Amino acid sequence: MQHNHTDEEGDDESWQRATKVIRLSNINIQENGIVKKLAQHLAHTCHRREWKVHRCRTVDATTLDISVSLRCCFGEDDIIFTILRDALADRNIEMEVLVESPGYLPLMDKRYTPEDLLLDSNDKESNQQRFDDYGLLVCHTRVDEQSLDCIRDTVYRFIQHVEDHFAKHHPDIDYQNSDFLFQEIGSRSGFRYDIRVDIFGDDQWSTLRQVALETGPWLHLIQDIFGQGNWKVEANVIYSKPGAQNQGWHCDGGHMAAEADETGQGHAPPYALCVFLPLIDLNSGVGFTQFFLGSHKTSQLVGFGPAAEWLAADLDGILCAGQSVMYDYRLMHRGMANHEKLRPIIQFLYTKHFYIETKNYGSVSMYAEE
Repeated sequence: MQHNHTDEEGDDESWQRATKVIRLSNINIQENGIVKKLAQHLAHTCHRREWKVHRCRTVDATTLDISVSLRCCFGEDDIIFTILRDALADRNIEMEVLVESPGYLPLMDKRYTPEDLLLDSNDKESNQQRFDDYGLLVCHTRVDEQSLDCIRDTVYRFIQHVEDHFAKHHPDIDYQNSDFLFQEIGSRSGFRYDIRVDIFGDDQWSTLRQVALETGPWLHLIQDIFGQGNWKVEANVIYSKPGAQNQGWHCDGGHMAAEADETGQGHAPPYALCVFLPLIDLNSGVGFTQFFLGSHKTSQLVGFGPAAEWLAADLDGILCAGQSVMYDYRLMHRGMANHEKLRPIIQFLYTKHFYIETKNYGSVSMYAEE
């Protein structure tokens, strides 16, 4: 017997808008139009809840994840499950809320790999649409070997210079384990470091400057997103050492304008875009960067990093040396553990002219005591 939920129980004055990702198990996925059928039923019978069905993902032959938004209050999951079972005319479906948020949840239709999100040099519109939706694209076209060798050699010498300087001028700082911030460098969660480099004023970085401005195979995406000449760039050396553990999920840049609504639409275009260029091959031994696809659209996902796996939105940025990943500066990500050897990466930060990076570094120079 089906129930009429036009006037569901509850005080709708206490209801708040929420988005839930719900797992439906023991369901006949072969039936055509499950999501459409669900959306139509809810729209016609549950007016007060203001249901919206957004996305779905097939997990296996009898399991489906769906993202829905509705008006509800805490502790109403059993009522919501009953409404959904009636809508699908199947009382045997098992249900579980995987994730709940007051706003957008980027449920992916599948679990993506870098090969699924490759930059297409011949399709500007597709690149922009995918970058807007996922917050990330991958470039398998490598920086030329001669330039990469030159950059790698310079980076290793530079890292040694910085570490020697700390040992001599900052002996009170435990370089391996301490959290510290200077104008030029910041430590990141132990055995991880982020060092700014002067690609315009220091000739040792001339090859890196050329890649950043002229030869980087990702530059057409920068031009398409920001416009010809409407951007600037800076570069950092990011490296981890063996012993570095998984980072917590974080985003480097905050939201400065409109954020997405519960459908994932309406967010402001990027004001900054990062390019990660690994100087060695990445794998589970040396580690890599993991990204939370779609998380650039709203600040309401900050703190929801562990949900990336449930949403199939976690992408492992495993690349070969010289390949690259481009991501929105607001996108959540985390560095994974390093068990083997030093892992050096170049980060290019391309921004609109108005943006000045101050959040991730200190105000005192590491060279102030010389």
